[in-house]
Amino acid sequence: MCLICSSIDKNQLTLNEAWRNLHEMYETIEEDHVGELLDMMMSIEMTAEEETEVYPIPFDEWDEWNNWGSD
Repeated sequence: MCLICSSIDKNQLTLNEAWRNLHEMYETIEEDHVGELLDMMMSIEMTAEEETEVYPIPFDEWDEWNNWGSD
């Protein structure tokens, strides 16, 4: 198991940090393992998206929300 995998397993890396680390190290990791890492990270990302709740803004309230911008 590589450093990125073990850090992900221990929850020591965020997904963004794992992507950054893979980008820095992809040339030194075996091609098969890069595929495994990509599968692992995509699985984590898909799980996170499923767990995220989205609260849509009702259309009739859009003007009120839109006017909350910074001055």
